[in-house]
Amino acid sequence: MNVFLIGMSGIGMQAIAAILKKSGANVSGWDDGKQLDSLKSIGIQYTQTIPDDTDFVVFSSIIKDTHELIISAKNKNIKCINRTDFTIEHIPLNAAKILVAGAHGKTTTSSFIAHILDKQSYLLGGIINGEKFSGHTSQGLYTAIETDESDGSFLKWSVNLHDQRKYKILVNFDFEHMDYFKTEQNCIEQYRKFIMNDLENSFVIIEYSAKEFLEIPNHPNIITFGPQIQADYVFNNVEFLENGIQFEINNNQNNEKIFIPLFGTHNASNFTALYALMKKLDIQEIAQKASQFPGVKKRMQPLEMKNGYKMYLDYGHHPKEVEAVLDALYLHKKMKLDVVIEFHKYTRLEQTWSQWPAALKNAKKIYILPIHTASEDPIPGIDEAHAIAFLKENKLEVCELKSIYDYVPTNDTICFSAGKLSELLS
Repeated sequence: MNVFLIGMSGIGMQAIAAILKKSGANVSGWDDGKQLDSLKSIGIQYTQTIPDDTDFVVFSSIIKDTHELIISAKNKNIKCINRTDFTIEHIPLNAAKILVAGAHGKTTTSSFIAHILDKQSYLLGGIINGEKFSGHTSQGLYTAIETDESDGSFLKWSVNLHDQRKYKILVNFDFEHMDYFKTEQNCIEQYRKFIMNDLENSFVIIEYSAKEFLEIPNHPNIITFGPQIQADYVFNNVEFLENGIQFEINNNQNNEKIFIPLFGTHNASNFTALYALMKKLDIQEIAQKASQFPGVKKRMQPLEMKNGYKMYLDYGHHPKEVEAVLDALYLHKKMKLDVVIEFHKYTRLEQTWSQWPAALKNAKKIYILPIHTASEDPIPGIDEAHAIAFLKENKLEVCELKSIYDYVPTNDTICFSAGKLSELLS
């Protein structure tokens, strides 16, 4: 099979490229950003021309029909196929799929699942520390899959695909990716479909408050988790340690103490979801494996020190994600860090505008970079200049930063970005 990938450096596309190459396919591709040495090292080449003998051109939802490479492929009568459709139809994955969905925390949760299942097979939105790629296949029972709500493709995984029993985790619910969903009602309806699709052949683990908000009916194949005592799996007694969190998980009056080398209550919540899954799968030594989780790149990733100060990179780009990370740092380290932030997309900034002052309350000083537009058209009044003025009105110490290369830290710093900044720093 000969495959050409448009946007091959993207976190999901590079996984497909690596898996295809491992399976013996001929793989090439294009990207307008950074060319990855990890792909080149296994013999995958970047090119601006689609080879004439290509069987499939694979693209993600950000690529439009008007893209010159899509037009070129169609002129050559080469089949163009969406990334998710291609994966479902042509990537050999272990039959029992573990589908992780939610507005925040999917990457860490799905990576943690892959880790505890000894990295059998997985497709993730990040790279586990120590690994080269965000995807991997090997023989086994399970495949851990981080699904994507931003284009609705999470629903494609949730239907009956003639697999073994599916396992679905909804780590939380929020009105994220509203540029795709358009209305809150549509967002709610699509998440409900994810849960309810093929329920008789699925086992669903859902955050208790999300189940209540989405009005998901009780069902023998649905169990809940959360801090609420009504949940089937309850996490409590969280301790914020220097190197992670320790907490208890209670189910049917049975308590187990867990330590994970991650910060923040949100990670205790996400781990409780995967703990419930591992109990269902009868996986042993959960606590021992949990304590050895190596983490994920671009999730509080330490960078090289600059000017004598510690630097971190985090993929957080929604205010709830940023707030959770800053709150966790404050609880664990008892200090406020400076923040460099690259807002991501005009539509997201507009949708979340009023949430940013609270999200950044635990920042010491805030540096705002030019917005990462992701090729969106500008929205009047929604840009970095207006954001700086708005945050200053809310009594936060904020200044403009034209480029990350102009930044001279005077304090330990965390950089938040899901755009070009994360490529420059990683």
